[in-house]
Amino acid sequence: MLRFIGVFGFGTTQYEFPDERVCSVFLTFLGLFQPIFCPFSPVRVGGHAPFFPRKPKTANFQKENFDKKEFQELWKRINQRTYYQVNFDTSDLVKKSIKALDDNLKVTEIRIVVEGGSLDNVRDKESLEAGVAMTQGNTRTIHVTEAIGKGVTYDLIGKLVTATGLTRKTIVEILKGIKPTTFHLFKLNPEEFIIKAGLIINDCKALAVIQCIKYEKLNDKFSTDIFTENMLRGKLGINAIESTKSLYDLVVLDSMGTEKNFAESLEHEDDVVVYTKLPNGFYINTPVGHYNPDWAVAFREGSVKHVYFVAESKGNDLQGSQLRGSEESKIECARRHFKAISDNGYIYDVAKDYKSLYDIVTR
Repeated sequence: MLRFIGVFGFGTTQYEFPDERVCSVFLTFLGLFQPIFCPFSPVRVGGHAPFFPRKPKTANFQKENFDKKEFQELWKRINQRTYYQVNFDTSDLVKKSIKALDDNLKVTEIRIVVEGGSLDNVRDKESLEAGVAMTQGNTRTIHVTEAIGKGVTYDLIGKLVTATGLTRKTIVEILKGIKPTTFHLFKLNPEEFIIKAGLIINDCKALAVIQCIKYEKLNDKFSTDIFTENMLRGKLGINAIESTKSLYDLVVLDSMGTEKNFAESLEHEDDVVVYTKLPNGFYINTPVGHYNPDWAVAFREGSVKHVYFVAESKGNDLQGSQLRGSEESKIECARRHFKAISDNGYIYDVAKDYKSLYDIVTR
């Protein structure tokens, strides 16, 4: 049995755990939330000295990695800005949007849930705090049959124009084309109808864009300031790992699954000279918003066919059916952007892990 003692404010709380694994899970949870409630309170496990749960650590820029010739060569190949041209068939988009809305749009019916209960006898403070003094009664659901928000005026067309970037004329054509039963969903839940309809139309628009977008070079490049203008902070073991090969001594991650495994492989593989998680300031313009690729990697010369590479890490193989239309569209736009700026036409792709990335850069 492992005893944990937490010092919270002016009080002390003790917990006991059957083993270190369970205790570790608890301490990880505490490390996430303790700073919110009592940021200066240490914790003690067993007879060990008190320690503070993990605090955010600031990532330091490693200029020696940035100055390596491998990264400088990589940067020269990817820092070109572009603009895009797209001209898709609006009538075809209207037809596909109408079908997608009729097939896929669902909204939640507004209902009121009333839960009953009684507080007959309060034995002590502990039972009240634990909630055991309350006896749960019946639960009743009231279905709201009348139109929601009768007194509220919604600019449905305007909201969808804002959400999709399409013209009012195009949005009107789409709404006139959907089934009456589909349009009736707006009365049941206007807010959810607008949000979900906008997403569905954007997916149709994104898929249409893939077929006809073209990228051209601008007379402009990304500045290296994007690597130093914003402070990076992360918690080791929570959303960050230490690094010697990256541009920073800390790699801050979006996930501790796919991205963590990917970063650790880049860190340990001999063929990788330098890499970085690309900052938000490095992005590609697309019709469905900015796209920020995940990684820029420079391999050891002679070890692979494609030495300088930009990679997007995904947890599974890239299949159209597994991605939202807008996400698939951004990735396709990135492929066309990098093809437009690359001499050999191949410096970007999607990889689910380091092994698949290595397969890509060696083929």
